[in-house]
Amino acid sequence: MESDWFVWDTWGGEKDYRVRQRMSSFWKKGTGPRRRAPVRGEASGARARKSSLTATHFVTIVSALGLVSFIALLRSLSPQRYVEPNIESRRSSACGPFKLEDHFGTKSIYSPPDEVAPLDPDGTLLYVYILARHGCRFPTKKNVHKIAELHKALIRTGTSHSPAWLFHLSNPYTMELAGALTERGARQMKDLGARFWNLYGVNGGLHSARVESTFKERAVESARSFASNWYGGGSQGAELAESVFIHPRDPRDSTLRFFECAPYNEYRATLMIAREKDLSPYRELAKRVAKALSLRNRLEPSMARVFLHSCMYDVARDVRNSHFCDLIGEKDALKVERFVEDQESFKSAAVRFPWVAAPLLIDIIESMKACLSQASQGQCTETDIRVAHAETLMPLILLLGLGKTERVEGQDELCSTGTICPMGANLAIELYRTSNGHTYVMFRLNERYVKMIDKCGNKDFCTLEELESILKHTTTIDQWESRCHGTYNLPKDYAVRKEEIEAEA
Repeated sequence: MESDWFVWDTWGGEKDYRVRQRMSSFWKKGTGPRRRAPVRGEASGARARKSSLTATHFVTIVSALGLVSFIALLRSLSPQRYVEPNIESRRSSACGPFKLEDHFGTKSIYSPPDEVAPLDPDGTLLYVYILARHGCRFPTKKNVHKIAELHKALIRTGTSHSPAWLFHLSNPYTMELAGALTERGARQMKDLGARFWNLYGVNGGLHSARVESTFKERAVESARSFASNWYGGGSQGAELAESVFIHPRDPRDSTLRFFECAPYNEYRATLMIAREKDLSPYRELAKRVAKALSLRNRLEPSMARVFLHSCMYDVARDVRNSHFCDLIGEKDALKVERFVEDQESFKSAAVRFPWVAAPLLIDIIESMKACLSQASQGQCTETDIRVAHAETLMPLILLLGLGKTERVEGQDELCSTGTICPMGANLAIELYRTSNGHTYVMFRLNERYVKMIDKCGNKDFCTLEELESILKHTTTIDQWESRCHGTYNLPKDYAVRKEEIEAEA
């Protein structure tokens, strides 16, 4: 039974009810002031005193104070209500206004800036290393199956009050195109190639280029689409697109697929499997969808997750009026993103394995040094373009501390994975030389300069020595090989877990 401490609050709603529940347990433990709990049917002293106000007294007080002042007085006397921190508004203020397609985790859609910042005027651009993620893709085979199951479930449980489109659902995805680049994805990469050529080729004077990609078909097609618009398109762009070097399917391709590192991969797969089992963020969505569609039976939370995924892939296909997206609200997207999206596994894995992206950082540093040593002979390849996956880009961003945004409410906030690493995300690493011969490096994340790099003293640039220092405090390539492909004992179900990662990469 609650003590008379709680009699006053009749305005608090659900949040205040949770506060009262917590305070009730506080009283039951005997840690609070010892007061006699009110007997059932007996008004507490506080309530009795409140009810002693007659209508005459009430009218007199209101007349004296005025209605507005009287309401303000009541509010000032009422208990302070608990208000949960508004995480949604914090995220929006730090990372831009809310857009649904920005909050699908690593399946979000890339949004280029309205205006690309010009090159740094304090130095001469010598070289750029562009690391890009593939563009929008179709769902993987596992998700193609699940979307088909969702359609059957919706049609089976529809009623006469359900919208007509529900009974005409058909799966637009095939096994042949599972995981492949969509038309929107190809356009994304072509447009990105054209913008970077204008920035680095036309304005920066860098002309020679080489392009590499992982063996995944969506990465290869993304690399070719990107390269086709280098040199302004035409025959030169087509020739560069044909010359894309494809890394062989080798688990020891440590440069672009370092995430194949056995302990790292197994750890992330374990987190992803745990995420698959956690359906709590989808329960409210399941209820709302079932009600909105007038379904005969309740919708399972697991199907609500597929409902959200259907919206994601509709956006990836550039479907303008998606029936699925119409029922996804801001709170749904943010709740799912906050609790179960890939950002959490990337961040926690980066804490446990900060060294995993070292082979890629080594490749970047060595490529810059090679260009510096060959520049005097005119043999430097001025632009290196690598196309890979979210699993390639995110660990490097976290290793270098590039994902931080402005300071929000007294602490550094990391934007959502959808903001940092959507499909089509990119990181351009620019090497400059000053007039007195000093070199420095600037980072352009998703075509926007990183203004504060915490691993380089919170400056907007790093020296090559600072990058080497980051690497020195991380690992050497021999240590990396030993940790990843040495004597590590994999669990028996590793092959199954690896498939989970492989399908989404």
